[in-house]
Amino acid sequence: MTADTQLDIFDQLKQALEKKIAVATVTVVRGTWLGAKLLVLPDRTEGTLGSAQLDEIAATDARALLD
Repeated sequence: MTADTQLDIFDQLKQALEKKIAVATVTVVRGTWLGAKLLVLPDRTEGTLGSAQLDEIAATDARALLD
């Protein structure tokens, strides 16, 4: 994940919070993709945790918490 991608994710997070849209961020804290971020919104995700399967699992879990 590049610095530009992280800034984009943070910009989108800020916009969601300003609009009072439910949102979650997921961050890898161990392993090869350390620091990778996934922004989870009700209708989409932005970024990646390094694996499409992990992205899907994390997004499903995060959305369950947003409801």
